[in-house]
Formats: sequence, C-alpha cells, structure tokens
Amino acid sequence: MKVSDSNFFVCPDCDSTGKRVKEITLRSLLQENSRDDLDDREWLFCRTPDCDTVYFDEPGRTTFSKDDLTVRVGIKETESPRPICYCFNHTVEEIDEEVARTGSTTVLDDIKSRMKEACWCETTNPMGSCCLATVTKFVKIAQAQSATDDIGDETPLEEDCCASHQNSISETETPAADSEKRRFGMFATGGAVLSAILSSACCWLPLLLLAFGASAAGVAGFFEAWRPWFLGGAVVLLGLGFYFVYFRKEQCGPDDTCSAPNQKLRRFNRAMLWMATIMVITFALFPDLMGKVIGTGKASEKFLELIARENVIVFPVDGMTCETCAVTLEISILSTQGVEDAAVDYSLGKAIVVPSENTDSTKNKVAKAIEAAGYIVRKEN
Repeated sequence: MKVSDSNFFVCPDCDSTGKRVKEITLRSLLQENSRDDLDDREWLFCRTPDCDTVYFDEPGRTTFSKDDLTVRVGIKETESPRPICYCFNHTVEEIDEEVARTGSTTVLDDIKSRMKEACWCETTNPMGSCCLATVTKFVKIAQAQSATDDIGDETPLEEDCCASHQNSISETETPAADSEKRRFGMFATGGAVLSAILSSACCWLPLLLLAFGASAAGVAGFFEAWRPWFLGGAVVLLGLGFYFVYFRKEQCGPDDTCSAPNQKLRRFNRAMLWMATIMVITFALFPDLMGKVIGTGKASEKFLELIARENVIVFPVDGMTCETCAVTLEISILSTQGVEDAAVDYSLGKAIVVPSENTDSTKNKVAKAIEAAGYIVRKEN
C-alpha cells in the first residue's frame, strides 16, 4: 500500500489519504458482528465523501463500509439527515437552514460552549476526533452558497474540542467495569504464578529454611499434601488469565460506548502472561528439575559407602516425593545427636545412619527426627 507520510495512508478503494483513528472509535461505532477482527492493527478513516469505505487497516487488507457502522457518516451522505456533530446532535441541514435564514449560524458557539462540560468525540464521531474543523468547513460552504463571507468567530481547523476535557476518553482509559475485568485477569495470572511457587515449596522451602538455620521439620510433608491443590489452582487461574487477555470480547450494544486497551499495553499484558506461563511450568516441574540438578548418583555412592561399614542402622522411609526430600532429610538426620554420618537415598526410599554412641538410643532419636520432618519410618521384616 502506498504511504503518503507518517500519519496518512492511502485508502485501497479510492487512493486518497486516510486519517489515523483509535481502535476505541471502531469498537464504539461498528456493528457488533464487525468488531471481532480489530486486534493489534492500526486503523485509518477515509475522508473522501463519495467513497463508501469508512475504515481500513494499515496494510489495506481489511475495510469497513458505511453499512458496517451503527451511525450515519455525515460527510459521506447525500441525503438528510447528515450528522456533523455527534456529541450534541447537529446536522448539515441545520447549518444550511440557519445560514440561509439569518446569514450565520449558532452551531459553532453551541459546540464550543457545551464541549467544556462534556464531549465524546472518540466514541461518537466516525472520524474519531473533534468535529469543529468539519463544522467550520460546512459553515463556509453554506455561507458561500448564501453569498455570505462573514463566518464570525471562526474556529481554527487544528483546534481540538476534547484536548483539555477531563472526561474525554483516551486510548488507555476504560469504563470502570471493563477496567475491573482486566485487573482481575492480571490478578489471575499473578495468582497462577503464586500457586505454582507454593506447589513446589515442598522442595525449595526446606532447603531455604535450613540455609538460614531454621527448622524444616514437617514443611516438606505439609506442602506435598497440598501440592495437587496448588497445581490445580495454578492451571485454573492461568486459564482465566488467557481468557481475559486473549478471548474475552467486548459486550457492547449497538449504541453503547465500548473501550479498548492501548495496543502497547495489550502486547505487554500478553508478554507478561506468557512469562507467567513459563514460570508456572518451571515451578510445576521443579521437583523433577531439582532431581536432575542434585542427581541420584552422589547420594547412592555415599549410601553404598556407608552400608559397607559395620554397625549401621537402616531406616525404610515413606513419604519422600523428590530428591530434595532426601537432601533435607539427610541434613535433619545429620543434626541429630548420636549420629556420626548418614545418607538418604530417594530411589531406594531408605536412610542409613552410622551411630557415634549407643545404637538403640541413636535409633530412637533418628526415628523421631524422621517423623518430625514429616516422613514415616516403615517397618520391614
């Protein structure tokens, strides 16, 4: 598609330059069945009066005609009524009649006085901008036809009636209800990450506590019991995040005002969602990843080395779910009084202890330490 400058692009149907409009304008004025395919594209308004195309995208592949809108496009109409001010319901016919009758018009003064209180150009005017320049143009045409050159207080074409209005709707602003839904989507994404982190706490939290010299007794067992619930919650919340960021559609009636997020913000939200997805998967697989990092080889070598010694005690242990469990349990056993050395093998589900004092006394202390850590000493023949 031919490009005339950085702000205007050529309409694919009439080869005239178009004016950029925000997505919020299209979402507010298009028929409901035409709003689905608007995401992540720049849109332009065709200003040629006799061209049926109203909007086209920057590549020029998609166009919307007058029939796709819920309002009449005044500058492209030849039959009355031809709306020209969509905020305050002024028409071209009104201007023509008043100029023909009095030689001037009060439409400009009415717009300038009322726009200080409220105007909604981005969501009511198909051009997506202030109507003053267009109104001024049609006033001049009407006065020329009435052989009157005095237009009175002419408004500069570049004046924007919504530029300083505190209630005008910008590209990044949304109605309260829609804003709440988007915030909920971000909370869902954050909640998914938090749930995934907690689902792997059975592995990393005991190590963290031991690193700071705190007791990790029972921590692994507690979080392991809740691990399926945390993982399930992470999946549900992540699904909600995808729904709100990718699949939720605007629910707007034919005459309602719809809003759309800033495209940069939308892309940022999607990037954050995918980062959260990677984090959820990483934490969900954390126990297996830790097993690969820690490895069973070192523990097994130490286990085989100790089992060859005399006067050792072997404890069959139930409840270990990953390599980290064996590491934290081994640390707990080594800190038990009467233990000279110890090794825990996750693959075998056993702990071996070299006592430094009375065997029976040490055996009882180690069994209590294992149970305090949240595991079960299995009785075997």
